[in-house]
Amino acid sequence: MAGSRVTPGPWRHIHAMITTLRIRIRAWAILAALALSVATRAAEFHVAPGAGAGGIGSPTDPWSLATALAMPAALRPGDTIWPRLDR
Repeated sequence: MAGSRVTPGPWRHIHAMITTLRIRIRAWAILAALALSVATRAAEFHVAPGAGAGGIGSPTDPWSLATALAMPAALRPGDTIWPRLDR
C-alpha cells in the first residue's frame, strides 16, 4: 500500500510503545493547560465609600475608595472592582 509504513520485526513493539507514550504526553499537556487556565481566574474586589483603610476588598470588609484608586498589588488585569453604596 502506498503511504503506509509497517515497522518490521522486533521494532514493532517499541514503535507502538513510543506512539502510545507520545499520545499520553500530549493528553497530559492538554490537561495541564486546562488546569492552568482555570486556576488563573479573575478576582473580584469590593469598594465602599465609608470603608476603613484596612479593608481587604471582600464583600464584608471592602476597600476604601482611596485604596482602590491607589492600585493595590492584589489587582491584576481582568479583575473586577464592585462599588458598594450601602456603607
